[in-house]
Amino acid sequence: MKALASRTVASGSKVTLQPEVKGSPPLHFSWRKGASPLLGSTNIALYFDNVLPSHSGDYVVTVSSYVGASLDVLTPLRVLLAPRLKLLGHDGDSVVSFQSVVGQRYWLEHTAALRESWRTMTNSYSGDNSIIVITNTFGDGVHFYRLRIE
Repeated sequence: MKALASRTVASGSKVTLQPEVKGSPPLHFSWRKGASPLLGSTNIALYFDNVLPSHSGDYVVTVSSYVGASLDVLTPLRVLLAPRLKLLGHDGDSVVSFQSVVGQRYWLEHTAALRESWRTMTNSYSGDNSIIVITNTFGDGVHFYRLRIE
């Protein structure tokens, strides 16, 4: 199986998945997401007018012709959804929570001043459609947070 680099796009974007393939014409195309065939998807390209996080996944197009063996091309698609961070603080304890999305990876970063560098304060979290809650303790003062998503 030939694999293309993963496409990462923001939710709501227009996306075209189209591998570059060569072969003896006529070429025939058949798309699937994971193991599920995408009925009616028999063109060289797969189009999304308004991608949603549920469109994230591994798409495979099988390319065949009357000459030679068929070729499967993996075209991963990752749709990012910017979560809303909820931040609670009391007596130096900070609690950050957000809704996660399957297929996304999250790191919480912080800084004491916006002109300083951002520091990763957690290990990564894998999205699973649950609410992720991160609790950490900081001393007095202001802290700024951001979520890095891949």
